[in-house]
Amino acid sequence: MKSSLLLTTALSLLCIVVSLYPCKAQQESLGLEEVLRLALKESHQAVLARLTREANLVKVEREKPNGRPTLDVTGSGTTQGSRVTFPRVNGTNAVFLPDTYARLDFTFEQVLYRPGYAEAKHRYLAQRESVDWDYRKELYEVILAVRKAYIDWFRAGAGIQIAQDALASAERYSALIRKQIESGLAKPVDMLTADAQLAEVQTELRKAENGRVLALANLNRWLNSASLAPRTLKQFSLEPTIPTSPDAAIELALQRRPEILSLVQNLKSSRLGISLAKLQNHPTFSLRWQWVRQTPTALMPENYMATTLEMRLPFWDGGRKNLDVMEAKAQTNRLEVMVENVKQGIALEVRSAWFKLRESADLRELSLPQLVEAEGLERVAEAAYRVGKGTALELQEAQRKTRMARTRRTQTQYDVLTAVAEFEHSYGETTLSSYILSDLKRGKP
Repeated sequence: MKSSLLLTTALSLLCIVVSLYPCKAQQESLGLEEVLRLALKESHQAVLARLTREANLVKVEREKPNGRPTLDVTGSGTTQGSRVTFPRVNGTNAVFLPDTYARLDFTFEQVLYRPGYAEAKHRYLAQRESVDWDYRKELYEVILAVRKAYIDWFRAGAGIQIAQDALASAERYSALIRKQIESGLAKPVDMLTADAQLAEVQTELRKAENGRVLALANLNRWLNSASLAPRTLKQFSLEPTIPTSPDAAIELALQRRPEILSLVQNLKSSRLGISLAKLQNHPTFSLRWQWVRQTPTALMPENYMATTLEMRLPFWDGGRKNLDVMEAKAQTNRLEVMVENVKQGIALEVRSAWFKLRESADLRELSLPQLVEAEGLERVAEAAYRVGKGTALELQEAQRKTRMARTRRTQTQYDVLTAVAEFEHSYGETTLSSYILSDLKRGKP
């Protein structure tokens, strides 16, 4: 009875385990946007970008101006030399210096006025904004890399399909030569040519399969995933829209690119730094309240309380203020030049990406008539060989050119997609802008 119960339990567990595998294998397919979201959440590069942002925000928070009060509590105990006393008129001794002394000090301080508080607050906000734009820049780099890896996955799959078709064609070619030899229309030496072509195509197929394995490994690396094998990736359109001019993209790039916006915030922070440097010799007002409980002596009571209004006005700082102003102005001038230089560089980058996109599209258009021509020459060569008017080498060369034309056609199609990704990246276009913005809000300390 006991063994029967154990057997039933084991079979039940086995059925549960087996039933899980089909569900895992039938995971929903992933489109490009889902893959990008997964990469921004899981990839090591995105995680490093988030950690870098957090570390930089901590540095910025240290300089955040605030008007909150401070409260310090200090306790001390002292053992010193012999007690010193002095006789009173009434015959008792007054203690001037006790042999043991204890003190508990509470100090509350509130700054009432500090020059440059508004400037310091705006500088703090600009520094935070700069950190966020640097973070977006890193995420945009991840998006570009993942898009290219995603495209390369389908590029590798198309390469396998071309190699498989070429293998089927080579096998059909071998069967044709064997038939021609049997009918006396070809020489046995032609079979060596067919075998060589078959071996060549098999090598190309293995190379294509290896390429797809590497493409999957690269995509998995960006997704920080062990394997995407159980999932299928959604195919996308091979006919993207190509703009007729880069001018609109350049205008968008100057408004969107994180590199420019980060530098603009740094420039704003530096200009505010000039104002803060000029205010160093302005007065500061603060209120201090102190309560002390201590060992009483003839000169000090047991409990002591005081309220102080303090004004601090630096009259002479050894020229530090002027040096700080000069440094802030030099940094501001440097950032102004950097902003203009980066703008020009990004405009050139956008234009170069557009030229590359146009060239890729032109090559794609050129590859189609080349493929049609190669396929036509292959049909002519095969027909000539069937009637004994052509040689096996001519047919083999025609088939090789057809394979090359098909490969070129496929490569140019995916080259256009890669060029589109690089072009959109060059002017800061991404379908996940809202996702990145929400991620920034969630990660706000």
